[in-house]
Order: sequence, then C-alpha cells, then structure tokens
Amino acid sequence: MNTTQARHCTSALRFIAICLLAPGPFLVAQAQGWQPLGPDDLVPGQAGFSDGGAHAPSVAIGLDGYPVVAYVDEAHDHKGTVMRWNGSRWTVVGSAGFTEGYIGFPSIATATDGSLFLAFSDGAQAGKATVMRWNGSNWNAVGPLGFSDSLAYETNVVLDSGGDPVIAFMDWSQTFKATVMRWNGTAWLPVGTPGFSEDEAMSLSLAMDAEDKPIVAFEDFWHDRKATVMRWNGTSWNAVGPLGFTPDEAWQTSLAMGTDGNPLVGYRDQAQQGKATVMRWNGNAWAPIGPQGFSATAVNYTCLTVDPQGRPVFAYKAEMDLDPTVMRWNGSNWLTVGQPGFASPITSVGQRWLAVNEQGHAVVAYADSSMFARQYDLFIGLDEAAGPGNRGLSLFPNPAHEGRFTLHMGGLSQDRAPVLVTVRDATGRTVHQEQAKADWGTLQLQLNLSPGLYLVDVSVGNHRTAGKLLVE
Repeated sequence: MNTTQARHCTSALRFIAICLLAPGPFLVAQAQGWQPLGPDDLVPGQAGFSDGGAHAPSVAIGLDGYPVVAYVDEAHDHKGTVMRWNGSRWTVVGSAGFTEGYIGFPSIATATDGSLFLAFSDGAQAGKATVMRWNGSNWNAVGPLGFSDSLAYETNVVLDSGGDPVIAFMDWSQTFKATVMRWNGTAWLPVGTPGFSEDEAMSLSLAMDAEDKPIVAFEDFWHDRKATVMRWNGTSWNAVGPLGFTPDEAWQTSLAMGTDGNPLVGYRDQAQQGKATVMRWNGNAWAPIGPQGFSATAVNYTCLTVDPQGRPVFAYKAEMDLDPTVMRWNGSNWLTVGQPGFASPITSVGQRWLAVNEQGHAVVAYADSSMFARQYDLFIGLDEAAGPGNRGLSLFPNPAHEGRFTLHMGGLSQDRAPVLVTVRDATGRTVHQEQAKADWGTLQLQLNLSPGLYLVDVSVGNHRTAGKLLVE
C-alpha cells in the first residue's frame, strides 16, 4: 500500500467510525443516555415510526443484533405489523397489517436461521391462537390459523433449540388456566394437560430452560395472586419451589432465565407498596436479588431480561407519571440505567418490551400514541460498569496501528492485577481473548487485527468495562 492509498484508507476508516455513531448494534459514541432509534418522542410533535397509532409492542433481537418490533397497528385496522431497525431507519417486514384480521397480545421471536415467528390472539379466528413465520420473503401460518381450542389470552412465543415455536397462553376453554403447546414440525400438540395450572394464570410468561423444557411464571389466582413458577419435566408440570412462593400478591410477573440455568422472576410486589422485586431460584429456594421493593415508586408494565453478563435488567413505568425506567443489577446494587423517566409517558407496551443484544445494548420499544424505540449501551459509560474506584477504560492510541495499543483500567491499585481481555469485531464475533496481568491497571497488546472497529471488553473480578477501538 502506497502513502496515498494508506491516507485514503485511514480517511475511510474515520468516515466509517463517524457513520457508526448512529444507534445500532455497535456504537462508537460513548454517549450517555437513551438514544432514540429513529424518531424521538421527546421532540414536540414528532411522530413515531409506525404509520399511526400502535399498542402492545413486543421486541426481539435479530441475528444482526438489531431490534425487531411487532405491534397492533391501529392505522391498519388493528392488524399485525412487524418492523425491523436496519441501523439507520425502520423498515416493514413484509407488509404493514399483514394478518387476516385484528390481533391481540403479539409476541415476536427470532430464529437462528434469521426467520421470525409472531404469535397472537387472532381476531379473524374468534381470538384463537395463531403463529406465523417470516421466511425471508413471506409471512406464512405455522399450522392452521387459530389452532387453539378457544380464545387465547396473553400469548407468548419462544423457540426451542431446534428452532420450533412453543406457545403459552391463558386458555378460555380451561377457565383461563395456563396451556402450553409445541409445534412438532407437522402439528400443534399440548405440552402436558391443557389448563394445567390450578386456576387462572394471569400475567403468564414463558421461557425455555437449559434442558430445552418449557417453564412458565404467572400470577396464581388460586394462591391469592402470588407468583408461581412451573416447569415441564418431560412427563408432567411441576412447581419450582412452592406454589405461590412470594410473601404477598405478585402482579405482572415477568420470567427470564439466568446464565446458570435457573429462573428469575420480576414483578410488582404488593407487599412492598407495589414497588419492584426480582427473585431468583438458587436450586433450593427462591431468594430476592437485592432488597425487595427496590424501585423508588410503585411500578407497572414490568419486563425482565438478563444481559450478556447474566445480570438481570428490569424495565417498568412509574405508576403515577407513566415514565419508563430501566434498572440493572450490578452484583451488589440495583442501579438506574441512564435516567429515570428517559422518554415520554408510555401509553402502551407489550409483555416483552425490553431486550438486550449480545453486545450489551438494551432496547426498549413502546407506544406514545405511535411507535418509538430507544437504545442504551450497558457496557459503555455506565456508572455501575465502572464500579468502585472508577474503573473506566482508556485505549490508546485510538485509532491503533496494526493492532498495537495500550489499555488502562482506572482504579486498580494492585500490582499485576489479573484481567480478562475479550476483543469482538463489529458483528459481535470474538476475535481474541486472553487472561493477562495488568501492571497497575495497564496492559500493552499487539494483536493480529484487520482494519476496522472493535469492542474491547475488560473484566476484573466482578467488575466489567468496555471501550471501542478503531484499527487502521
């Protein structure tokens, strides 16, 4: 490469870095705050990315790390619409309002082959459950439209390890008890007995465990609306711990699976004046993560997930002012992600309105008359990522030449402190990982990296921080 070519290459890399300041799965800017993906609801009069009114949005992460959102589209006769963020704008997946009739309780999931699955209560089929799959060019029904015996309320869809959909819903034909059904490639079959819960299973939430078995959480009407978690063991549904294990009513239960394979449940805790509580099954008992009732106010619209570190992230709206807030457990405390009330008052969200991608970018999708979404990088510039001693990360020189750079992690007073360094490329692929000893927080690295943008992730004990590195 001659001097002119090298100069042009460097300029191109700098231009790419500037372009990547736009919100996406890989952000260069270490900006604080929740960044809008597309339209900004905090700008007076600005419409969202939907054609008109919208409600009950559900969000999932696509293979490219970008969010996919499904919602009830009021501009298209309350039919279903799915839209995808491509890094610069929202595009419709297929056609807007592609379902046969109006829908309720949309739930979206993404498969490893890039296909999308949408489950919903199908108004064109008397409210029965329907699941449709996007194959890259068309939306097609998975099995018959309206395959459940009767009205399906609070539909949830997840995918098993083979990429086949599993759906849970409150079953009208079973007096709104919980029913789970699984697609076996040719037909929808019930998992165990339809209506296996003792009574109404309100705020029903579904996940797959490490053994590829479905697990559900719900407000257990039979047990005074306390939380119950049940797991399919291959032959029967069994309670995880006691039925109704919470001290008091647990409203709006939201289920997530920890990286250790154990379930977590977040909810509005009526024993704590309606504030937020998250509990984890430790293999023997349910235990709270941090204090019970850790939010500042009573909460609604609760949604729980985990980040790539396995730490729970909990979204809700404040009961009185409707403003959204997201909090994250840092191993010792629940800390607010960005600012509380970071968007306009929410008018509607679905059961799963929060998702986190593999790069640690949290995304929320919500309706404020029309659709909006925001993103926050959990691993960049977050107070809890720095932890005690202000463990901020510096990378220099940046841009780096031929993969040679120095990293410095502030706050490390221990000589030769052990650190874990992980380097990922712009697709999220790990290209380098090593255990090393940092001399007073400083480590020099010479890596065989192609020109481009990289995420450098450094862990010291329970503390983690990250920074973006441009390689010329």
